[in-house]
Amino acid sequence: MIMLLFCFLIAAFLFLQPTCGELFWNVRDPFKADLFTIESRSNTTNSQLHDNSLNFYLSNNSLNVLANLNAVQAGKIDRRAEESWFKHYWWNLYPFGEKFHDVDMTDQPWKDLQIDLDFYFPFYGFRFNYSFIYPEGFVAFSYPEYVQPPYSFPNPLWPLQHDPSFIAAFLSDQSFVHVGETQISHVWYRIVTRPQYRWKLASLDAQERTGLLSQPARVEDPALLDAITRDIRENMVGTIGYTADYALIVTWERMGYGGQPKTTSGCQNYEPAVIGTAYGHGHFITFDGMKYSFSGRGYFVLTQLKTADRNLMIQIRMEQPPETMYGTHVAATVITGVAVKEDDSSVVQVFSRKQFRRWRYRTDVFVDGQRHFFDLDRRRFFGRVLVYVPHLVMNQSEVYIQLTSGVGVKVIESRGILQVIVALPPNYKQRKMSSESAACTKRYVTMGLLGTYNGDVKDEFIASDCSKIHITQSRSEENSRTIHHQFGMKWDVNKAHILNLFGSKPEPLYYPNLFYQQNFSPVFDPWTFTNFTPLEVLIFSREREVQVTCQGVYSCMYDYLVSGRRDFALDTLSSEKKFEYDKLKGEQKTLIVFICKKAVSCGPLEKNFGVIKYPLGNNYLDGVTVTFTCQTEYFIHGNEQRHCINGSWSPGWWAWCRSRTEEIALKWMTGIVVSLAFILVLTFTFLQLQRIRKRNLALRHKLNLGITSSANLL
Repeated sequence: MIMLLFCFLIAAFLFLQPTCGELFWNVRDPFKADLFTIESRSNTTNSQLHDNSLNFYLSNNSLNVLANLNAVQAGKIDRRAEESWFKHYWWNLYPFGEKFHDVDMTDQPWKDLQIDLDFYFPFYGFRFNYSFIYPEGFVAFSYPEYVQPPYSFPNPLWPLQHDPSFIAAFLSDQSFVHVGETQISHVWYRIVTRPQYRWKLASLDAQERTGLLSQPARVEDPALLDAITRDIRENMVGTIGYTADYALIVTWERMGYGGQPKTTSGCQNYEPAVIGTAYGHGHFITFDGMKYSFSGRGYFVLTQLKTADRNLMIQIRMEQPPETMYGTHVAATVITGVAVKEDDSSVVQVFSRKQFRRWRYRTDVFVDGQRHFFDLDRRRFFGRVLVYVPHLVMNQSEVYIQLTSGVGVKVIESRGILQVIVALPPNYKQRKMSSESAACTKRYVTMGLLGTYNGDVKDEFIASDCSKIHITQSRSEENSRTIHHQFGMKWDVNKAHILNLFGSKPEPLYYPNLFYQQNFSPVFDPWTFTNFTPLEVLIFSREREVQVTCQGVYSCMYDYLVSGRRDFALDTLSSEKKFEYDKLKGEQKTLIVFICKKAVSCGPLEKNFGVIKYPLGNNYLDGVTVTFTCQTEYFIHGNEQRHCINGSWSPGWWAWCRSRTEEIALKWMTGIVVSLAFILVLTFTFLQLQRIRKRNLALRHKLNLGITSSANLL
């Protein structure tokens, strides 16, 4: 049985708690010069004597890393040799950094947290050959439900909820530290193994050097494993004869304090956020759930709240889309730009692109007027705002904006049209107004095109001048016209005398000259809209096809009739239904009663190197289907899906990946070999037939000679 070991090197100033095994907790303050240790190895000198090749000795002329950040050659220094009052404690840590072939998790493509182990790690009755390293200070075997503290392990609600299954080295909410523009915080890791001919040998201290394997962050270092073995034998009871053949060394270096695990009162006092959206050809669903349509052309306030200590402003740019395929103008507007700002934060702008500029990126993101892309760094912090793009979204079609107050904005691009979803925390909700005159005149109110956020749908349409219109049904032509002129157009930033967050650049996508003109009249009743060409009338029947396609949803039928495009209508239908489901699921507070029952688990499902497994986890229940995929430059082999049925996995071959170059080379080689084999078979068959033919001719010739001889004798 291969002996396994996880060994974590911690260099941060978070409070830690020692655990069993060979884990030595070190606490470090990146902002001070001192360093102290909570627990360290008792026989450090003995370990150092056996690690001369690893430069374990403390140099008298230690390098000041902080003072020479730009002049340091990282691959030639030992990061433990730093200027500190208690620098000798650093040498209790195992070596780490570029010099010892560590890989920094912060430099991983797409910030990937998963690593593949070269051995099987036993954990609570299961065996894993992969793991996840989190900057928050723990190593896990699946994605936790929430990455922010507080955490719970084991999860008492399993299997109804995910069980994170992690080893908490120093679990805390922390951040990366920068000195100027240089990041000094790192999360290092490497996998240390022994040469195969040294496995299961009881003797230590063989004169062997460190060897770098072909894979990154993988080294053969028997001397370091011998030091780890001695530390465990000397400090743990019952480890006589123990030998460490593998080690995963993780080092959190110079991590800044970002907050300790917070106490919680559970879900009883939880108040969910409320969401509102703008989508399609001028359709809105307010925070309180009111649906209406407004097609204005210009810059408008989506939502705002200005108080003594808070100033939130979210604006949108609405303009006419290009002409239809039949050469007619679209008498409606769509959202092509979003701008977000709160207090003194950076101004974040998201714009859609024209049709023939969407082949790589679907949106343009500007922060304080400067364009940014999110190919490598998916999460970027700016002035009091976080902007990030999901890992699986490679074309920037989804952009998330998170403000420090808890306000979140999600921008989704589809065919050049932006859908904007705004999430507000509960403290943005205002109490209902006792009188109409008190609305927005005596109290601070969250207002805008997404309505008044106070839980009352009767006062949604409060304009910027505090005027209010009483409309409960917004789908008629008369009500739509009233909403347009007396509510929507009053939220134009120019008419409301509000600072425009959009600059002069970039210009509107479609018809820049018509964008600033005021003579635009949208369609208020799509069924009476007669701007159709004879060709459009022949293509589809409005009464039957539109209603069947849109399932009776007004916003979908509006977009279908106005734009004449079925794909736009289906996008609007999908956006509305998904938003309504998310709003219902996210805003409701329900009391869940759990009924205990026996859960049948199939256990973990192993995966080979480079294989992507979904869903992640270690305990799969009955009925779960696990799908295996590979990265784009690889081909997958084996069964792509496995099913958990009554505690057992469905039969199949393990999924594994092969590089595209090797796959193509093997296919060519297979084709050549098969062709040569076919030619050889044909040649062999032809030669055999020739041989048989010659033999038959020889026999026939002999028979003829025999017959001739017999005739002569007679």
